[in-house]
Amino acid sequence: MEQWAAIRWLEKQGFRKRTIPRTLGISRTTVRRALKQEDIPKYERKKLPVQEIVKETLWEKEFIGTRILTEIKKEGYTPFFTTRYRFLKKTKKNPPQKTTRRYETDPEEQGQFDWSPYEVILGGKKRKVTCFVFILGYSRRKYVTFSLNQTLASVIEALEEALRFFGGSPEKLLLDNAKQMVVEHLADGTVRINETFLKLAGLYRFQPKPCRLYWPRTKGKVERPFCYIEQHFIKGRAFP
Repeated sequence: MEQWAAIRWLEKQGFRKRTIPRTLGISRTTVRRALKQEDIPKYERKKLPVQEIVKETLWEKEFIGTRILTEIKKEGYTPFFTTRYRFLKKTKKNPPQKTTRRYETDPEEQGQFDWSPYEVILGGKKRKVTCFVFILGYSRRKYVTFSLNQTLASVIEALEEALRFFGGSPEKLLLDNAKQMVVEHLADGTVRINETFLKLAGLYRFQPKPCRLYWPRTKGKVERPFCYIEQHFIKGRAFP
């Protein structure tokens, strides 16, 4: 699925059909098939080395040693406890460096999409609504819309409204890890995207980029407008 969406996205960026195979390290036949194929290809999971599972569960998920051993067993490995604990102890001594820096993008390069639930007085009754926000990374231009639910259909509708409003799609779309869009993060770093949402990305030729787990500042640009919307538009108002 990731390869299918990547091929279609590269073609939109102006890459020639002969250049895409060299860029992705795949055959021309695969590229031709992906550009013609509208159905999502079947996903096949790859097995991750034990060392990478330990690092991912230790630093990203912050699991304790016994839980890490449980996760290793789930992947089909039969760990030797003394060996694994020795490797775990050594890994703990070298934590990865975590730094934060402001990240700016060029025009058309990136958009960020997210939503937030609110309770409002709607038609005289208290109702739950969802506020969807799409923001362009370079100009900070925003599109805001509301819905009565957070289903995949509502997510897609909000996205399509935004793309029509802006008159096109950015190269990349930074997303939250909500189940409507992201199925799961695999231990090898691969992210499984919801097939319907991935098809939307292929049709509109943008590259979906889920943010890192437990790292919400990745999409900080789209987080900020919600405070303004809540304080200046929602609070203290009732809507017919």
